Amino acid sequence: MPKEKSFIISIVVVIAVILLGLIVFGGKKSSSPSPTAQVNKPPAQNQAPSAEYQSPTATKAPDVAVPNETSTNLPANVAKPEIVAPISSGSSSKNRVFEIQVKDGKFIPDTVIVQAGDVVKMNITAVGGNYDFTQPDYGVQYPLPKNKTQLVGFQVTNVGKFTFYCSSCGGPKKGPIGYLIAK
Repeated sequence: MPKEKSFIISIVVVIAVILLGLIVFGGKKSSSPSPTAQVNKPPAQNQAPSAEYQSPTATKAPDVAVPNETSTNLPANVAKPEIVAPISSGSSSKNRVFEIQVKDGKFIPDTVIVQAGDVVKMNITAVGGNYDFTQPDYGVQYPLPKNKTQLVGFQVTNVGKFTFYCSSCGGPKKGPIGYLIAK
């Protein structure tokens, strides 16, 4: 019974976070989108890339399995999801929640593997310094204040291997960097 209660509480928390995000971010209207959103809007899932879209970080996705919360024997650099739950009934897309740290100039673990269509939520804790999380293909950038945990979330719409990094640390050439693999 305690495991079932814990799972139900986890699902309720995920749903509450999604609703809060929709309330907070869904109601905001900007007179001009961010430069990243204007330049780097990826094509929708199952849509051919347009000629003008140039991905700043995407490469071909390697052939790897998408882990779930019961996966074992994962490489140390691959994040194991804490929660995997359906987005809605009848949908094959999932909410996947991960715990990540950034410290000493590294994302730990540095690789997140999901299915295209999934909603990725990363609780990222900045240990010992200020960082940020930047993924330009999805127009995502969040500050990661020192010794705080920040929820970073977005829906993955395309297959590929995408680089995320700390832009305030010098970008992908200086690190820290990590990888989002979407199958």
